[in-house]
Amino acid sequence: MTFFQRRSVLRMLAAAPLLTNGLIHSAAAELFSESSSGQTGVLTDWSRSIVDSTMHRIPDPQNLGGWGYAISLYLYGQFLVYKRIGDRKYLEYIQGWVDRHINDEGVIDRSISALDYMLPGNLLLVLYSETKEEKYRKAAESIRKRLET
Repeated sequence: MTFFQRRSVLRMLAAAPLLTNGLIHSAAAELFSESSSGQTGVLTDWSRSIVDSTMHRIPDPQNLGGWGYAISLYLYGQFLVYKRIGDRKYLEYIQGWVDRHINDEGVIDRSISALDYMLPGNLLLVLYSETKEEKYRKAAESIRKRLET
């Protein structure tokens, strides 16, 4: 089974109703789970859990992968977790990945030859907003200028 087939199956399962104790529940109802202390009805913060799990599995953001759509989409979600929780380790992880791909002059290490290589520009914008480091603004500007051609 390919990655894309697994993704489709997971989407269908997430949308499908679940049969529990003879009752049908939506997958969204499964957000309520038993906590480690045995309490039921405690809401699990799944977005934070996914981010923490990824950061545990891949502690060095430079090993996360190349400049592209999928990773930057995930990292933008991590930025939203950072904004909600306020723990700078989430922002620093994003910054570590972006810094692997741009130099101090704001030059991106990949040719912006497709729209998929433009989405990481969102991370440049949020990093500039958070840090005011000029290299992020310059790199974002290079993507904007690419749209002219």
